[in-house]
Parts: sequence; C-alpha cells; structure tokens
Amino acid sequence: MTDRATRLSAFDIGCVVVGGILGVGIFFTPKQVAAAVDTKGQALAAWALGGLLAALGALVFAELSLRVPGHGGVFRYLEVAFGRGVAFVYGWANWLVIQAGAFGVVALVLVDHLQIALGAAAPWSPNARTALAALLMLGFTATNVFGLRTGKWLQNTLIVLKVLALLALVGVASCAVAEVPAVASPPPSGRSMPAMLAAALLPVLFATGGWQQGSFVAGAALQKRSVPLGILGGVLVVVVVYLLINHAFLS
Repeated sequence: MTDRATRLSAFDIGCVVVGGILGVGIFFTPKQVAAAVDTKGQALAAWALGGLLAALGALVFAELSLRVPGHGGVFRYLEVAFGRGVAFVYGWANWLVIQAGAFGVVALVLVDHLQIALGAAAPWSPNARTALAALLMLGFTATNVFGLRTGKWLQNTLIVLKVLALLALVGVASCAVAEVPAVASPPPSGRSMPAMLAAALLPVLFATGGWQQGSFVAGAALQKRSVPLGILGGVLVVVVVYLLINHAFLS
C-alpha cells in the first residue's frame, strides 16, 4: 500500500508550482508593467495575456508529465526528445547557473526583507548579507534532506501563508480609502497597443515563469494524474492572485 506521507498529491505539486512562480517578481514588476502602458485596463490585459501564456506552458508540461513519467522534468524530456548529450548539458547548466542563480537572488531578497522586519539599526554589510543568505539556503535544503514528509510540510505551509498574505493585501487595498491630490492624467504615449503589450509582457513573463518546477518531482507523485493536476492548478492559483494583486495596486 502506498504511504501518502512519502508521496506527493496534486495539492503538494501545486504548492511546488506556486512556490516556483509566486516569489519576489510580483512586488516589483507591476510598476514596470504599468509604466509600459497607458491605462489600467491595458496593464491588467498584459497580466491576463501573461497568465494565458503561462496556462499554455502548463498544459504542455502537464502533457509531457503523462508521456514521460518519473523524476527529472525538463532533463528527462530533453533526453527523450534530443538525446542524453543535450540533457547532460542542460542538467549541469540548470544546477550551476539557472537554479543556483535564482536561488541566490531569492535568498538575498529574503535577507533584505528580514533586515527590515527585524528593524536593524544599520544596514547589514554585504558579507553579512551573503553569509546569512547562504545559511538560509542550507537550512531550506536541510529540510528536504530530512525526508519528503518534512520538505513538503514546510513547502505547503509557507506557500499557503504566502497566498493568504497576498490575498490579505488585496483585501486591505480594497477597503482602504485615501485622499490624494488631483493629478492630471499623463497624455497618451502614442505607441500602438501591440508595442505597449510587448513591452509590458517582458516583466509579466518574468513574474509568471516557473510552472516547470512541478515536473522535477513527478517521480514522487501519489497518482499519475497528480502531476498535471498540480501543474495546472498551481498556475491557475498564481494567475488569479496576480490579477487580484495588480488590480489592488492599480486601484
């Protein structure tokens, strides 16, 4: 009989996907998107289009997870499609550059937020920030070394708290009433709609990338359908949260 505690359900994989997408990007990309367009509606349209592209990508990986089951994700798909050599190069690049770089950036941003949350009297030195970021990365890695049960519990808890925090921010923004001085609307930029959406989509796609993360742990799925359901469900949650939080920001 399968031990559910040592397997990943669709919810668990969905949390992996949400965690791979919903990160630091949503807190600085909305400003860049809004600056690239003329109206609030165009900004939301850019986020909706980015969400559609993310959903299409999720559909591709959901299908790949069914056709090529097991651990490995993109590595396995490349190996089946193009051979072991291409997969080998991607695997090393992913380990040494892609994931390592993203992990390092997120860890440094986490340190910056901890510095604010703890009310540091003075900015921490670059060496201290780097050392703390490295310790945090080792700490989160250690939770997975202790086993899948511990790793998924921590992952799911943090993701649920993150989504609830963003929804709380949406609620506060919806209820807030602020008196602001009247400001004349800026004149239209004169750019075409396709040109504005193209410029806005660059930061949107940065913030919506990461749905492939769920495929890397597909070998631990409780059921074969858990992977596609988790990937699609995770992307759906992110798209809804992104649209809500951007509506709150723009309002």
